[in-house]
Amino acid sequence: MLRLNPKVKVLIANVFSSKGQAHVVLRAGAADFIPKPHTMKKLLAKVREMLDR
Repeated sequence: MLRLNPKVKVLIANVFSSKGQAHVVLRAGAADFIPKPHTMKKLLAKVREMLDR
């Protein structure tokens, strides 16, 4: 996705999360990482935060 549009914002939500995995996806270009389980409120807040950047 980033190759097609470098301005796209990628948020990774993963049920099997660890700090190591978060580091890998952030280095690969993801804008942020949110571990599951998360609430809809928390997810929406993270999306809003990303869009406001």
